[in-house]
Amino acid sequence: MNGSISSRRSFLVGAVTAAGALCTPAIASAQSATPIRLRVSSSLTTDDFSEHYVWYRRFADNLQKSAGDRIKLEYFPNGQLGAENDVVQQVKTGTVDLMISGSSYWATVVPEMGMCDLGYLFDSYDQAKKHLIGNVGKTLAKVVYDRSKVTIIGWTSTFGARNIYAKKPVTSLADVKNVKIRVLPVPTFLQTIEAMGAIPTPIAMNELYTALQTGIVDGFEQNAGTVLGMKLYEMTKYCYLSEHMFLPITAAASPRAISRMPADLLPAFLKAAEEASLYQYSVTPDKVKTATEQLMKLGVTYSPMAPADRKAVRQEVNRKVWQPFIDKYPLTKPLIAEIDADRA
Repeated sequence: MNGSISSRRSFLVGAVTAAGALCTPAIASAQSATPIRLRVSSSLTTDDFSEHYVWYRRFADNLQKSAGDRIKLEYFPNGQLGAENDVVQQVKTGTVDLMISGSSYWATVVPEMGMCDLGYLFDSYDQAKKHLIGNVGKTLAKVVYDRSKVTIIGWTSTFGARNIYAKKPVTSLADVKNVKIRVLPVPTFLQTIEAMGAIPTPIAMNELYTALQTGIVDGFEQNAGTVLGMKLYEMTKYCYLSEHMFLPITAAASPRAISRMPADLLPAFLKAAEEASLYQYSVTPDKVKTATEQLMKLGVTYSPMAPADRKAVRQEVNRKVWQPFIDKYPLTKPLIAEIDADRA
């Protein structure tokens, strides 16, 4: 495992070096006297169940230990710097230095990244971790860098599989039919929820609570940690354990952020991100367990998906979502096959 991490770090350092992104020694020396200030964007809250904030806090602590005050991070939670799709563009141009988000948003720049959002691609976070810090993650990170010069500095986990949360009881796949479910504005999300028979409705995360209040949507699909942190349980008391996605979180650094990094700090910067990512994977099971228990105490009722329903929807998603995606983006075919062959 450590070999894979070191390999990935070597690739990133090599990639930015090859592109001429690193400062010259003279410039790096001059810059080292002044702290490098990096603006970090997140759409989520600042609490112990916020997957963005937990990663950021560990990353910041790591950087403080390895770089002292040479790098100063300014954290902007709750979508303060804009909607995620807009922030993606700001990271590309360097207006925002770092973005912590679901990998989904980078599919707007590199469509192949959308493979991480294919319904039922991963069966667990252990499986996702194995492939995302391995060949699959390295391949996708290289494609993102080649096309946008943005560097993926970390792959990690959200706090829980995506499940369906609704205002009314949902205990079977039949109950999901024609329910308006909030989703990310990403094709694979829309198609996966549609394959379940629901009506996918794209809405920005910071607008979801109000959309539930006003009836624009009847529910949403999300993980337990986010539901707890954003108090979405106040509007939805039923959860259908579809476990349709084990989504990764990505931390992405702008070309400008990397170019401002003195050569002697870049390895420490990348190592801080990698350690934060592995740390988050390690705490995810406890986070999910605690968040779920708290949601149950707050009145959320959980209903498991029957094996027959899971098999039926998986076959539907495979036919309607996976195959067209692979046909459109053939680069992903061997990556998806690698993951699909690794089933327990």
